[in-house]
Amino acid sequence: MKKGKHVDHLEYLVLLDNGEINDLKDAENAGLHVLTFDNLLASGIKSKTNLPDPSPESVFTICYTSGTTGSPKGAMISHKNILCMANGLKTLGIEFTEDDVHLSYLTLAHIFERAVSHVMV
Repeated sequence: MKKGKHVDHLEYLVLLDNGEINDLKDAENAGLHVLTFDNLLASGIKSKTNLPDPSPESVFTICYTSGTTGSPKGAMISHKNILCMANGLKTLGIEFTEDDVHLSYLTLAHIFERAVSHVMV
Protein backbone atom coordinates (compact mmCIF):
# COMPACT_ATOMS: atom_id res chain seq x y z
CA MET A 1 0.00 0.00 0.00
CA LYS A 2 1.58 3.26 -1.13
CA LYS A 3 0.26 6.72 -0.45
CA GLY A 4 -0.76 7.70 -3.96
CA LYS A 5 -1.96 11.00 -5.28
CA HIS A 6 -5.54 10.25 -4.19
CA VAL A 7 -4.78 9.78 -0.48
CA ASP A 8 -1.85 12.09 0.19
CA HIS A 9 -4.02 14.01 2.64
CA LEU A 10 -4.82 10.88 4.67
CA GLU A 11 -2.95 10.75 8.00
CA TYR A 12 -4.95 8.44 10.29
CA LEU A 13 -6.58 5.08 9.78
CA VAL A 14 -9.11 4.02 12.43
CA LEU A 15 -9.88 0.30 12.59
CA LEU A 16 -13.16 -1.05 13.89
CA ASP A 17 -11.47 -4.41 14.42
CA ASN A 18 -7.82 -5.42 14.74
CA GLY A 19 -7.36 -6.07 11.03
CA GLU A 20 -4.68 -8.20 9.47
CA ILE A 21 -1.09 -7.66 10.65
CA ASN A 22 0.19 -7.31 7.06
CA ASP A 23 -2.43 -4.64 6.31
CA LEU A 24 -1.46 -2.72 9.46
CA LYS A 25 2.23 -2.83 8.57
CA ASP A 26 1.47 -1.74 5.01
CA ALA A 27 -0.56 1.21 6.31
CA GLU A 28 2.18 2.24 8.75
CA ASN A 29 4.84 1.86 6.01
CA ALA A 30 2.72 4.20 3.88
CA GLY A 31 3.05 6.82 6.63
CA LEU A 32 -0.38 6.42 8.20
CA HIS A 33 -1.06 6.53 11.93
CA VAL A 34 -3.10 3.41 12.70
CA LEU A 35 -5.50 3.45 15.66
CA THR A 36 -8.07 0.99 16.87
CA PHE A 37 -11.51 2.40 17.58
CA ASP A 38 -11.04 1.58 21.29
CA ASN A 39 -7.76 3.55 21.35
CA LEU A 40 -9.46 6.47 19.62
CA LEU A 41 -12.24 6.51 22.24
CA ALA A 42 -9.73 6.31 25.10
CA SER A 43 -7.75 9.19 23.61
CA GLY A 44 -10.91 11.31 23.42
CA ILE A 45 -11.83 10.55 27.02
CA LYS A 46 -8.36 11.65 28.21
CA SER A 47 -8.40 14.80 26.08
CA LYS A 48 -8.64 18.10 27.96
CA THR A 49 -9.68 20.05 24.87
CA ASN A 50 -12.37 22.63 25.51
CA LEU A 51 -14.62 22.92 22.50
CA PRO A 52 -16.27 26.24 21.68
CA ASP A 53 -20.03 26.54 22.03
CA PRO A 54 -21.76 26.17 18.67
CA SER A 55 -23.14 29.18 16.85
CA PRO A 56 -26.25 29.07 14.65
CA GLU A 57 -24.00 28.95 11.58
CA SER A 58 -21.60 26.24 12.83
CA VAL A 59 -21.86 22.78 11.31
CA PHE A 60 -24.13 20.38 13.21
CA THR A 61 -23.66 17.42 10.88
CA ILE A 62 -22.61 16.48 7.38
CA CYS A 63 -25.21 14.57 5.37
CA TYR A 64 -23.62 12.66 2.53
CA THR A 65 -25.62 12.53 -0.68
CA SER A 66 -25.46 9.85 -3.35
CA GLY A 67 -24.93 12.38 -6.12
CA THR A 68 -28.16 11.86 -8.05
CA THR A 69 -27.86 15.37 -9.54
CA GLY A 70 -24.07 15.35 -9.79
CA SER A 71 -21.06 14.08 -7.88
CA PRO A 72 -21.60 12.62 -4.38
CA LYS A 73 -20.96 15.26 -1.73
CA GLY A 74 -21.32 16.10 1.91
CA ALA A 75 -24.00 18.72 2.57
CA MET A 76 -23.12 20.76 5.65
CA ILE A 77 -26.17 21.13 7.91
CA SER A 78 -25.92 23.97 10.45
CA HIS A 79 -27.36 24.20 13.94
CA LYS A 80 -29.71 26.85 12.56
CA ASN A 81 -30.98 24.37 9.92
CA ILE A 82 -31.75 21.77 12.60
CA LEU A 83 -33.44 24.31 14.89
CA CYS A 84 -35.61 25.64 12.04
CA MET A 85 -36.71 22.09 11.22
CA ALA A 86 -37.43 21.33 14.91
CA ASN A 87 -39.42 24.55 15.32
CA GLY A 88 -41.39 23.76 12.18
CA LEU A 89 -42.27 20.33 13.51
CA LYS A 90 -43.16 21.85 16.89
CA THR A 91 -45.82 23.97 15.18
CA LEU A 92 -47.32 20.68 13.95
CA GLY A 93 -47.48 19.41 17.53
CA ILE A 94 -44.36 17.24 17.40
CA GLU A 95 -42.25 17.79 20.52
CA PHE A 96 -38.64 16.75 21.15
CA THR A 97 -36.93 15.75 24.39
CA GLU A 98 -33.32 15.01 25.34
CA ASP A 99 -34.13 11.29 25.01
CA ASP A 100 -34.98 11.55 21.29
CA VAL A 101 -32.56 10.12 18.75
CA HIS A 102 -32.19 11.05 15.10
CA LEU A 103 -31.00 8.63 12.43
CA SER A 104 -30.22 10.08 9.03
CA TYR A 105 -30.51 7.46 6.34
CA LEU A 106 -31.02 9.48 3.18
CA THR A 107 -28.01 8.14 1.35
CA LEU A 108 -28.83 4.49 2.08
CA ALA A 109 -32.46 4.98 1.08
CA HIS A 110 -31.43 6.94 -1.99
CA ILE A 111 -29.07 4.21 -3.15
CA PHE A 112 -31.79 1.59 -2.57
CA GLU A 113 -34.35 3.64 -4.48
CA ARG A 114 -31.96 4.11 -7.37
CA ALA A 115 -31.15 0.40 -7.43
CA VAL A 116 -34.83 -0.56 -7.40
CA SER A 117 -35.79 1.93 -10.09
CA HIS A 118 -32.84 0.78 -12.19
CA VAL A 119 -33.94 -2.86 -11.96
CA MET A 120 -37.53 -1.98 -12.80
CA VAL A 121 -36.55 -0.12 -15.99
